[in-house]
Amino acid sequence: MTAQTGKDAVNRFGWLVLLACAAPAHADTALLSGSFVHFGYSSTDEQLPAAQLPLFLDELRDLGNDTLIIGQTRATRAGVGCASSAQDFEWIAGFPAKLGTVLDAAAARGMKVVVGTTYSSGQCAAFWQGSNAAAVAQDAAQSMAQLAQQYAMHPAFAGWYITDEPAQVPAERAPFYRSIVSTLKAATPSRPVMVAPYLASSSVDPASVASAALRFRSATGVDVQIWQDGIGAASHAKLFQWDRPGYSTE
Repeated sequence: MTAQTGKDAVNRFGWLVLLACAAPAHADTALLSGSFVHFGYSSTDEQLPAAQLPLFLDELRDLGNDTLIIGQTRATRAGVGCASSAQDFEWIAGFPAKLGTVLDAAAARGMKVVVGTTYSSGQCAAFWQGSNAAAVAQDAAQSMAQLAQQYAMHPAFAGWYITDEPAQVPAERAPFYRSIVSTLKAATPSRPVMVAPYLASSSVDPASVASAALRFRSATGVDVQIWQDGIGAASHAKLFQWDRPGYSTE
């Protein structure tokens, strides 16, 4: 498997087993068995139509998944680059109403849903700095609060996933995540907030990673860190779930 970094690489990976390395006290278990699910990158990009959800979720469940993480519900508008306000973001095709459909379908199968927030790092390399950081925090306070008001009481709603990845959780990125976590916790105090750091090198010392993860949790309030150890398998094997007719997952 070729190691890659970035949200796009995560989305190309067909399914992942998720380990909660810093499980919140209110979690039922320290183990999450689930999958990132990619619904699209923009208001015109619909990768998983509602009509395909039943088959897709049935197959995820048959594979042993009890949780799905929506990769993102919002994203930076095309051509914007680094955002300067919440107006620079848009809903992924079908959202926010589509979230209700996903939650209902998951609940009918005894599954949980972790809701992705706003994806800004695809067009802004230093997403944690300056106007982009302020814009994402503003968007969380508006759009994610809207989702919380509509759906937080749904039985399948299991928490939040901050879409922009914190690499190996360097200290200078902590303020970006802390502001978003604070907003999400204010809207849904009982729901965990997750992020997905990645191991950029095979030479990283495990003890150093553990220390960095602990410091990042203390600095941000993030409940669950989903550390990626290897992604990008779809570039070598056709794992992407919409490549062939007749299958929604592989």
